[in-house]
Amino acid sequence: MIAANKYLLTGLVSVFLEVLEKSISPDAVCTILQHTALFGEDKLKEKCLNFISNNAEVVFNSDAFVNISHEVLEIVVSLKALATTEKHVFESCVRWARCQLLESGNKDPSDEEIREKLGSVLYEIRFPTMTTKEFAGLTAHSKILTGDEKHDVYVYMTTKERLGSLKFVADSRNKIVIRRLTLRCDSLCNNDCREVNWRWLIRRRGGISSRRNSHTVTRQENFVPNEYEDDVRRK
Repeated sequence: MIAANKYLLTGLVSVFLEVLEKSISPDAVCTILQHTALFGEDKLKEKCLNFISNNAEVVFNSDAFVNISHEVLEIVVSLKALATTEKHVFESCVRWARCQLLESGNKDPSDEEIREKLGSVLYEIRFPTMTTKEFAGLTAHSKILTGDEKHDVYVYMTTKERLGSLKFVADSRNKIVIRRLTLRCDSLCNNDCREVNWRWLIRRRGGISSRRNSHTVTRQENFVPNEYEDDVRRK
């Protein structure tokens, strides 16, 4: 890719980018995103970030997640929408830090070392949006956050007062639709039917309109941060 750019082989670059785009998956997206930082391909980077935003739960659990750079981790954690809980964001960041420290030979890092490894990423985790029970469970016996930082978060949780010393983002992330769709033929459907195009138009703040055909759908939705359409195949 770098050589193709260097020698202005635009056709080869286009083919390579197309292959990468088609390869985006929960296991591969972090690696591809890491490469976009080297290639300077903003369009592909945006596609990767959109995919992560909508599939954060599985992407954060992937093996490739712990291998991204600190810079890329900060970009991901700072996204305005992530389809997972803030608790999972924090736990995934801690897992990333532990794996990074393990690679440098530190098999049993302290909380302070984990904090140092996370650096500025820590302040992209939206602790104030957690429940008090979640926050207490994560931080009561941990020194990753300082006592003052815990105090400021608790003050916000209980009074909604944002102290000047509060370093964490207190606004909730946009929530993503959780799409669990079950499609089945009804009595009017030909048994040879192999594909259903179920087109969703899901609007900001959760407004939903859809076009029904001769199939039934069960679905679970939350809210979505933007508009998109999805084509769903029936297996």
